Amino acid sequence: MDKIRVLYIISTLERCGPVNVLYEMVKNIDMKFFHIEILTLSPEPKDSRYEEFIKLGVKVTSIGMSRLQLLLNMGKRLKEIVEAMNPYIIHSHGYRADLLSVRYLMGYKRVNTIHNYAPYDYTMQYGKVIGTYMARRHLKAILKLDNPIACSQFIENKLKQHNIKVDVVQNGIDKDKYSVAIKEEKLALKKKLGLATEKLTIVSVGALIDRKDPLAVLKGFNESKVKDEMQLVLVGEGPLFEQCKATNLQSVILTGKVNNVHEYLKAADVFISASKAEGLPMAVLEAMASGLMLILSDIEPHKELVGNNPAISHIFKLGDTEELSNIINSISKADLSSISLKVRQHLELNFSSEVMSNKYTKVYRNILSLEDR
Repeated sequence: MDKIRVLYIISTLERCGPVNVLYEMVKNIDMKFFHIEILTLSPEPKDSRYEEFIKLGVKVTSIGMSRLQLLLNMGKRLKEIVEAMNPYIIHSHGYRADLLSVRYLMGYKRVNTIHNYAPYDYTMQYGKVIGTYMARRHLKAILKLDNPIACSQFIENKLKQHNIKVDVVQNGIDKDKYSVAIKEEKLALKKKLGLATEKLTIVSVGALIDRKDPLAVLKGFNESKVKDEMQLVLVGEGPLFEQCKATNLQSVILTGKVNNVHEYLKAADVFISASKAEGLPMAVLEAMASGLMLILSDIEPHKELVGNNPAISHIFKLGDTEELSNIINSISKADLSSISLKVRQHLELNFSSEVMSNKYTKVYRNILSLEDR
């Protein structure tokens, strides 16, 4: 039987949320029935997962063009490359990939994964004028795609307001890559990472950008009464790095960009996200897989992840650093071992990468069954 040929199109394989989702998706696909290829649009950055995809047995082709070159020369080149690959299904990820799929690849069955709600994310990242323009273009493109898929129920609900109907496949994570560390493991990792071994450790993972609001995390921590008993670790880099560093707070560590995020999660006890907007955040899923108590802003994607399960999380009003401080004060008395097991169980039941990948392969089969393939 001929294998189902799926081509994924994405800007690059730089280590980030959408690429991590794609990796988990591909890793769990049954290669006996599927032939997978990936097409990237721009040159790979230093922090690329290219080699990891190659080790999965996936062929990766890069057009290697700058954004300007893509605008000027993409159409003919893209169609030639895709025609040679002869995919049954094209699955795009992200703004540029979706727009190019709509404009140049009309003759194929097309799927896309919507990783964010564009009117929120793009205006925060690019400003109101450019962000609004980009969001409108992206929403129009999604309307023209055959099988748009949102990574969260939150995004599905927001897109309904634009008369866009989508299916939902929630993000999933490799539950075997992340694990709950016992006390001895945490101590050993804290020593390895240069963290204080005697302090309760709070970690926040993500780009240091306004949308993630690391300054709110710092302020909430600094205003807590128990900050001297704890340490806060901010893992990530971005334009707010120097501003975060300038706060010069004791018991705060800024790691910059690292390749061992999983070790920081495993060494920690609590995870904080003050994010203003998300799709379905992989960083929170990774924290859940590591068994960390969660302190999360009250945006809908965060609430979607924890569900009606207050035993595993504390939710604070977006931007309310006083409420965040009060929560930090309270966690020093929490039974973190018991909470850790409950968080992990919740993750395994609801957000595994196997479940996510199986749902996507079902989408592919349903699409092709219309043609009896």
